Amino acid sequence: MVKVYLDNNVLVDIEEGKYDLSNFLLLENVEYYYSSAHIGELIEGLNLKLLSVDNRLSLIENLCRTNYIQFGATKPVICRETPKEVFKLENKPEMMYLRCILNNSVSNLIVDRDKFLEILKIRKIDINNISPQNILNELDYALSTMDDNDEKMNINNYLKATDAIGRAVYSTLFNLLDFACYYKDKQTVHSDIARMYDASHAYCAQLCDFFVSQDKRMRYKTEAVYNYLGIGTKIMSTANYIKDFVLFN
Repeated sequence: MVKVYLDNNVLVDIEEGKYDLSNFLLLENVEYYYSSAHIGELIEGLNLKLLSVDNRLSLIENLCRTNYIQFGATKPVICRETPKEVFKLENKPEMMYLRCILNNSVSNLIVDRDKFLEILKIRKIDINNISPQNILNELDYALSTMDDNDEKMNINNYLKATDAIGRAVYSTLFNLLDFACYYKDKQTVHSDIARMYDASHAYCAQLCDFFVSQDKRMRYKTEAVYNYLGIGTKIMSTANYIKDFVLFN
């Protein structure tokens, strides 16, 4: 059975009629999985008038049934929970309070990206020409060969020094790529929080065979992180997934 993880933007496209849900459901030997990140993004969007909680939960359940990926201490864990059950747990006041604290800390994250690239001796105009397979190794080399001995480091040592494990590793690497302007997210009031959800989706999707996302920037960053961490999950755009799976099954 092939395990497939759909990014949140794919669910939005299905809701908006860009893709037919029946095509996804008719595939044989394919199981879809959802995660805490899908539910978290749903809760974040509760203030959007066009977003229907019931419709989104029904869509997730139609696709994924009870195939639920939960955040784990070191690795994500596959559980069996309905989206409605997870939504009730995640939407409790105490969980909303913790989410608010996290969002505030992420939103206050200020980085001078131009200065960061200057220190690394990398030109912004060149950064996106580096392949996802090589970008983190290039940044690792740049960090470890800086002129100031007190500032020298490498990514692995930094992850150890900050005690980053599990989902925190993905968040750190996604932030590093964005700080270096690698397929940088468009800066909005929600972009830093959205990047944390991107990292969470990538973290959960490592348990699946395929990760499908409509967001090119997200795909390139995820490919870079998977390559650095040795994750074998294949990354596809929605169009390629439709072409390679839906149209030929």
